[in-house]
Amino acid sequence: MAKPIKNVVIIGAGLTGLSAGITLQKRGIQSEIYEMAPWPGGVCTAWTRKGHTFDGCIHWMVGTRTHDPMRKMYEEVGALTPETIVYNPFEITLEIEGYVYSIPMNINLFRDFLMSIAPEDERFIKRFCKELDRVAQSVMVAGKPKNLHDLYIMMTKGRGFLRAIIKHLGKTVEQYTRRLQNDQLRNIIHHLMPPSMSVFALVMMLGTRMSDNGGYPMGGARDMIHNMSTMYQTLGGKLYCNSKVDEILVENGKIKGIMTKGQLKEATHVIAACDMYDILQRMLKGKYPHPVLDQLLKDGPLFSPVMLVSYGLNRSFDIPFSIVHRLQEPINTGENMSINSYHLRAFDFDPSFAPSGKSSVMAMLSAPFDEWHELRTNDHQAYQQKKQEIAHLLAERINLRYPGFKDAVEVIDVATPSTYYRLNNLYKASYEGFLPQPELFKLNIKPSIKGIRNLYLAGQWTTPGGGIPPAIISGIQTAKNIG
Repeated sequence: MAKPIKNVVIIGAGLTGLSAGITLQKRGIQSEIYEMAPWPGGVCTAWTRKGHTFDGCIHWMVGTRTHDPMRKMYEEVGALTPETIVYNPFEITLEIEGYVYSIPMNINLFRDFLMSIAPEDERFIKRFCKELDRVAQSVMVAGKPKNLHDLYIMMTKGRGFLRAIIKHLGKTVEQYTRRLQNDQLRNIIHHLMPPSMSVFALVMMLGTRMSDNGGYPMGGARDMIHNMSTMYQTLGGKLYCNSKVDEILVENGKIKGIMTKGQLKEATHVIAACDMYDILQRMLKGKYPHPVLDQLLKDGPLFSPVMLVSYGLNRSFDIPFSIVHRLQEPINTGENMSINSYHLRAFDFDPSFAPSGKSSVMAMLSAPFDEWHELRTNDHQAYQQKKQEIAHLLAERINLRYPGFKDAVEVIDVATPSTYYRLNNLYKASYEGFLPQPELFKLNIKPSIKGIRNLYLAGQWTTPGGGIPPAIISGIQTAKNIG
């Protein structure tokens, strides 16, 4: 008896949607992706202004080391290629209370650095660095073991990573650092990873970066999404941009299809690789509860909204790859929000991001969603004016640290929290979903909704902490669950 033909509709052409589509096409299952933005990528996006490229997504990626199982997974869906060069910064630069720290991403140098600051915490430092070294020597296992070989790899080559999950997933950074005697050391660790986050996030971030397994792929989000969308369409997948899904249709408890641009697109299966609030409340009209997601969307901890201020410069200023600077005077990014610092990133390490001799720089600031979205909706001219005011004010503050910066600006581009909503329908403009706090890891966010067969929930909203690996793993696994 012939197997029934499957026709899968995927909502969202971000990392999850593209990974799911590529996996389905490789398995001989036809799929179509519907994306509301004019281009694929979702939150994983980059843009170019007058020859200057700005990456609004990637800061670092877990599993970029050659021959790592996760690197192989990236290559299988086109996110990376065997030829992709990965940039691994040799230090993390932080400014804390007016002092700039250059934190080496080498386990021995890192240990010496911490000891020079807090010799009284020698016991903690040695244990901490031992944990980091275990992760550094471990391979990153992509998803759940699929067979005995995968299980063997996880229990042997991946045991440092597995140990970190078991030992640290349920503990906050604040709890982990309580025993420290040196306040300066505690402050540095809290700037590397916020106190409310899981210790596992801290250990994984440092451990992978200290083993060149958590770098930045040259070409960034721009090349990643281009390669993935090209692979998907070459495999026969259909990608439709500017195609917002208005409704998910359910008939007799089973998926019937979607409505987009007033047309019915029938499907045997639907993968929702997009914003979960939008799925539950708009596309399904609030008719189908998901107890865990409903509660988390109501009062769960979210990544705070941000605005991205990008500058194209006519020369380079040797700005680090990534640094958080304090502001000498606060900047108001909203009526009730005053910021005291900004995260600055320079892309000088990648020559494809700016014309020769020039530079692309991006600053990330905290900003309120409701206020910016209301302003954009009700007074677009005032919205544009406020964006430019903040961009010019910030350029003046950056100029105090890097003299000549303001006069070197030839391109300005500003994305606000409302931009995230406009292009991605992101709930409260939370660009990475739920924060990776220990209590959230205990929850079982089911990738399905009771009462609807053949609807699959996927993406970073189903995995606290979000990020690139969970998004891609979610897409691949969801596709494999379909067939």
